[in-house]
Amino acid sequence: MAIPTFFMGATLPILSAGIISQGSGFTKTLGYLYGLNTLGAMFGVFISAYITLGSIGEFNTVLLGCFFNLLAGTVFLLANKQYMEQQSVVAVQNPEKDIPLVDDYPAKTRNLALFTYCIIGFISFALEVVWVRLFQLSLGTAIYAFSTVMIIYLGGSAIGSYACSKYFGKLKAPVETLGLILVGLGLYILVGLYLFGKTLPWYISVPLIKFSLLHSKVVLTPLIIFPITFSLGFIFPLVSRVYVNSKEKTSSGIGKLYSANTIGCIIGSLFCGYIFIPYLGTRLTMLLLSVAGCILGAIVLFMGGNVISKSIKSIVTLGTVIIIVSAFLLIPDPFLRSLRMYEHGNIWYHKEASDATITVCGYDKEDHGGKELFINGTSMTYLQVETKIMAHLPLLLHPDPKNMLVVCYGMGTCLRSAVTHSDVNCDVVELIGEEFEVGDFFHSNAKEVLQNKRVRHFADDGRNFLLMHDKKYDVITIDPAPPIFSAGTVNLYSKDFFILCHQRLTSNGILCLWIPPSGVSEVKMIMKSYQAVFPNTYVYRAPTCKGLYMVGYMNYSPPSIARFDSATHDSAIMADLNEWSGADRISPSELPGLKTLSPSQLAAFITGEKEVSDNHPYTEFPLWRKWYAPADYNKILDISNL
Repeated sequence: MAIPTFFMGATLPILSAGIISQGSGFTKTLGYLYGLNTLGAMFGVFISAYITLGSIGEFNTVLLGCFFNLLAGTVFLLANKQYMEQQSVVAVQNPEKDIPLVDDYPAKTRNLALFTYCIIGFISFALEVVWVRLFQLSLGTAIYAFSTVMIIYLGGSAIGSYACSKYFGKLKAPVETLGLILVGLGLYILVGLYLFGKTLPWYISVPLIKFSLLHSKVVLTPLIIFPITFSLGFIFPLVSRVYVNSKEKTSSGIGKLYSANTIGCIIGSLFCGYIFIPYLGTRLTMLLLSVAGCILGAIVLFMGGNVISKSIKSIVTLGTVIIIVSAFLLIPDPFLRSLRMYEHGNIWYHKEASDATITVCGYDKEDHGGKELFINGTSMTYLQVETKIMAHLPLLLHPDPKNMLVVCYGMGTCLRSAVTHSDVNCDVVELIGEEFEVGDFFHSNAKEVLQNKRVRHFADDGRNFLLMHDKKYDVITIDPAPPIFSAGTVNLYSKDFFILCHQRLTSNGILCLWIPPSGVSEVKMIMKSYQAVFPNTYVYRAPTCKGLYMVGYMNYSPPSIARFDSATHDSAIMADLNEWSGADRISPSELPGLKTLSPSQLAAFITGEKEVSDNHPYTEFPLWRKWYAPADYNKILDISNL
């Protein structure tokens, strides 16, 4: 990424040198230029996220970007060839000539502007990291959630930059105006913190008449983002006008300013993601960013000049302090409040880690059916027999399993069931390492299982783990994070990943993939991708829900019924399967009866479907299928009826 982003960073200073005169039109022209650039970025996000990635694929989307880069460069060179030749002649004849700025600010003020824009970068990107985490509550974990935040972010910045270019001439005190904007930006972060507390979880649908419009994601999202990003867009041409000096080239001044801001952005994202959120949480992080914005604004305000009286500046500062203290005391944690607005029982555990926010809810610690694991506000799983079968079924289908890999720890149920097979060694991989800490909330012996000498656990991405380790397994089980369209989940549903699993299986290995209850079109595409790698694939239905198991063989041989019968007389396996009595009760000898589709039947069922791949991550981009083929997308596939 370094090479293309290096050139991207160079474009704005170079363009500014080419088309911006250092006269009275400096701020107006720069505002237009930055606004157009940001508007282009907004359309780039929209087109790629909402149209091209889900239709023509990742590679063709990259080619499309390359095409527009080449087109822009070619048109620019051809259209400006004569103009550049004329400018070269003028530069030779008048090497020292330059159009001076209307005013040159003193070095102290210019240095303050440079420092200010660096801190603004820190605040803006730290805030974006917090937003991406919190907006998953109302917008969900789909790629469209992040894209929507980015579109509003960029759109607000573009409009703000245009507004500055249009109305800058009416500002009598640019530096003090910058200070007031920063104070207002800091205070509005508190408004956003309050509004996040009004957020309903994305999967809850209620009539607007029951809740105010503030609960609507359509209203909340732009209401939280737009005013702040508008201010950020307004600030760039404003601070550029203060910093750029007639004694240096325009491109040099803007380049330094832009670099300082980018450095602030990098540091802000790193600090927020790896320090602030894990140690302070999103609530205190937003309060900290609010305080930082207000303090920065107050410094600029008091050092900006004497157009605004000191008494007014003091009143603004005092009012800001009162508001921040009140917000600290009165505004609750938005994540917990949002979850509590929809009844999930008691919250037994809640931790905001660098990777995700983990929450354990339940009505009764002794009731297995009332416990749920939430990641970023989305329910991942609950205690059910299907997760136990995910371990027992492939282990009993294999003639002699010795090594097993569990991809996705979750509540730890699958691993716990696998350990009951006394001759099997288990590796388990979980992307969010903190999930290993919460196993005891669901199983009293979770720590004991993790400490078992036959178990090794890794905090890593399942796909990266397989890429970095060449160990081969007899059985691999995969339980991707729901919902099926979550950002990143497609990486465990793609044909490319199934090929990688194929390479990490022994000659008689078995791959077992769990597919949760999902739309017909989505499931068929995953089935198609799976069988393309594992021709000998059998489909088993879940006993108590509409989910299903894809069981792929490296070399198929008829399963030994004797192994299932033997497991029925194994006290450890029987105790595990029958841990929760009632409708969930099932014996190992009944598991073969869950088989629903043979390889030939499966092939006939998925004829004509598309394959999900890294290049075509269809299940991550379901928007157009959802709109134009709602019957297939919204209808849950019931494999038991086939």
